[in-house]
Amino acid sequence: MLSIKNSAHNHTSTLPGSHSALRKLAMIDEVQAEIAKQSRTRITPKQILITLRIDENSDNSMFKSSDIYNAKAAIRRHALGPLTSIQALLQNLHRPE
Repeated sequence: MLSIKNSAHNHTSTLPGSHSALRKLAMIDEVQAEIAKQSRTRITPKQILITLRIDENSDNSMFKSSDIYNAKAAIRRHALGPLTSIQALLQNLHRPE
């Protein structure tokens, strides 16, 4: 049988950047625009993360490469609209030039 010996919280608080939900909230429009701009030039998420961390005017040190990858995927999904990636590919293949 389990019993509670100490009902106080049993560990120190974690840094705000350690939870993905908080990092997602912190990804402001400027950061998303920068990710979108760099994604068009085929820069990897890790390279985008490095450029975000270099920016001295903002605190982008909390982001991880998975956050950048997820933001790039969201941008891609938004660009496709209601189409799947295969449907968009087929539509572009059948488009006359």
